[in-house]
Amino acid sequence: TLFRSGLFASLGEVTETQAELAAHTAGCLVNCSALEDQELVDLELRLQAKKMAEAVARVARIANEAVENEQDVLDLANCQLKSFPDGIYKVMRSVAQKIHVISLANNDMKSLACKFITTFSQLQELNLEGNLFSKLPEEIITLLHLKTINLSRNKFNDFPEQLTSLSSLETIILEENQITDFPVDKLNSMESLKCVNLKSNPLNSDSLALSRPDVQFDLLTSAQEAIAAVQT
Repeated sequence: TLFRSGLFASLGEVTETQAELAAHTAGCLVNCSALEDQELVDLELRLQAKKMAEAVARVARIANEAVENEQDVLDLANCQLKSFPDGIYKVMRSVAQKIHVISLANNDMKSLACKFITTFSQLQELNLEGNLFSKLPEEIITLLHLKTINLSRNKFNDFPEQLTSLSSLETIILEENQITDFPVDKLNSMESLKCVNLKSNPLNSDSLALSRPDVQFDLLTSAQEAIAAVQT
């Protein structure tokens, strides 16, 4: 009996020791996991900071090259921009009126400041493709020399009617938005308009069918939309 009780006591001690060891190991694993998670977060933050620094350096380099070479093009596509950098206005002050083409494609921009439009008032081509725009500023109508605007792959639910006030505009590209209707009469009244691209928009088939005979410019729509309009 004493042997048994001693054996059970020993086994109990062993079991308790094993339990403590298991708990300690589990705690270490949890701590290691937490440490690894924190290290991953820190690494991700460092990578983001590095990418941001590279993007800033790239924007500065492009702007400086445009000034030094007196270029008429400013290409800031794919620069991770959430807004147009204020510093660029100062850098390009001496050549801003010579800039005829600006690309801000594939950034994260939601709006254009009035300052952008007044600074680059001689723009002939503006590429805002692949951003988060859902509307344009009213001041856009002051870009009297604008011939082409690309607003593809943005967040437009309504056709930006400010554009119909631009008599020099030849091409409007609004592919891959959420536009259901467009102002045919106003577009027809635009003296220079040649093409409106509304491909991959959920255009109202009834409206499209009614408007097509009156359209006096090249209207590009997706094949499905064109078929639906014909069948209506």
